[in-house]
Amino acid sequence: MVAYHPGEILKDELQARWWTQKWFAELLCITTAEINDLIKGRRNITTRLALRIWEALGTSAEMRIRLQNHYDLYIEYKKKEEFNILKRISNNKEVIKFKKEAEIKYKEHFKE
Repeated sequence: MVAYHPGEILKDELQARWWTQKWFAELLCITTAEINDLIKGRRNITTRLALRIWEALGTSAEMRIRLQNHYDLYIEYKKKEEFNILKRISNNKEVIKFKKEAEIKYKEHFKE
């Protein structure tokens, strides 16, 4: 699994249009520091910001939120403690049993 912070993608989009961070920040009615923090990965895309970027660039707000969620999941998954918890959950006998039963029901449902 690989993920990029949405700010990295935004940086590429601004560069492709020859738009400065300062100009774009003014357009979105936010500070240059906010845009810079976003591009550097120190700030996350919020729904408010996703909507403003959508209006400015024509790319969907939903896509921006999905990118942010994917990145957040990636960062959590990389944490050793979280990885160990996920491993313990996936090795739980009840979880394994449930997943097998769900898979059988899924296959039977779409078999028809």
